[in-house]
Amino acid sequence: MHTSLSTAFVLLMTGCLSACQPAGDSVAPVASPSATPAVSYRLIKAQTNHPIPTTVDYSYSPAGWLATSRSAPDADGIWKQQAPTMQYSYDGGRQLTGTEGTIVYRDAAGNETSRVRSHYGLFTNRNGRPAAYRLFVNAGSQLERLFEERQYEHDAAGRVSEETYVHYDESPTIGPLKTRYLISYTGDDVTAIDMTMTTQGRLVSTTRTVFEYDDKANPYYGLAVPELLPQQRYSRHNVTKQTITAGTSPANVLTYKLTYADNGTLSRWECSDGRYQTFAYEPF
Repeated sequence: MHTSLSTAFVLLMTGCLSACQPAGDSVAPVASPSATPAVSYRLIKAQTNHPIPTTVDYSYSPAGWLATSRSAPDADGIWKQQAPTMQYSYDGGRQLTGTEGTIVYRDAAGNETSRVRSHYGLFTNRNGRPAAYRLFVNAGSQLERLFEERQYEHDAAGRVSEETYVHYDESPTIGPLKTRYLISYTGDDVTAIDMTMTTQGRLVSTTRTVFEYDDKANPYYGLAVPELLPQQRYSRHNVTKQTITAGTSPANVLTYKLTYADNGTLSRWECSDGRYQTFAYEPF
């Protein structure tokens, strides 16, 4: 699966308790205490060591919608100086309608020297749900070209049940690479993905991945980032185990150690293959 930038938008509710005692000998009953306001959190930073150490920062609009994400490798070098920023736009129904990426060039001291629009994407929504997404690259000083197309299908419950990606940035001798994900759910989580990859009608590979979860909130759930994996974007809970089967090869089983902060948010996961990711939040 292709990933790059890899949570729900929630409100911090506040309240107060007031009691009234009218004059005289009688005392009016005091109202029952209000429930303690629930504090919810939204993701503002994710750090990972795979495939290279990278930090992704998220920011939100005053209305609580994801506004930008910025992905920056932690190591020094050219990619550090060209960290891309993605902006997200929505319609009145809070459906994602477009993305736009900007690369900011910086000198060795970290000062901005220039910026260029690097890519943009357009969503087609149908009945309040995503139907298609087209991603264009080299849209700055160079001629733009179509890099990727995505199609989405939904089940009777309105969940994304199929995603088909066509990647055009492949070797001309291979041709466009088409990847189809069939997504199965149990309750609120993606529990299986059947992936088929083809090029020019030829089968490249097939895999089946089965997921297991805990019962804690997934920080990526509902986050408007098209590049997130289906189990990240569409599952309410966090993966604890995944079993990957490809053809007749032995199954590859990955387990995850999850660490939670005192406030209940996921602070870190560690995979049995050596990958890890850490998270930071803000109350909202």
